[in-house]
Amino acid sequence: MAGRAGDADARAAETLWTAYAMTASLQDAKASLARGRAVFPLAELEAAGYSEADLRMGVVNDRFRGVMKDVWKRIRTLYEDSRPLARRLPFPQSVEVRYGWGLGAALLARISRAGFDVLHHRPELGRRDRLPVALGAFFPS
Repeated sequence: MAGRAGDADARAAETLWTAYAMTASLQDAKASLARGRAVFPLAELEAAGYSEADLRMGVVNDRFRGVMKDVWKRIRTLYEDSRPLARRLPFPQSVEVRYGWGLGAALLARISRAGFDVLHHRPELGRRDRLPVALGAFFPS
């Protein structure tokens, strides 16, 4: 964070970046898997009784959804932990952080509404989704 010396701000910024990177990984999971890269917690999937073969075949069942829901909750917690950062930053950085936070939270909501199926549907945000996020970034409640 340029111009900010606070350790708490640096940690919150790193937490937000981690949340957003993890969200982007879930968003692009289908494409990554097609390229032979697994962005999923394989040990957790296997512990739930979901095999790597299931993953390669694109099986989305209760075991897969359960693990993805746990991953989703961890990412959501990262977003929540980073939320106070924007209140401590000056304009325009505060707007940029709120916008990034809002986009990530909106993508997570889209993943949840799709039943955590990131293997068959790439969650995306359209213009109609981005406008409320932008307005919320400029005019926080």
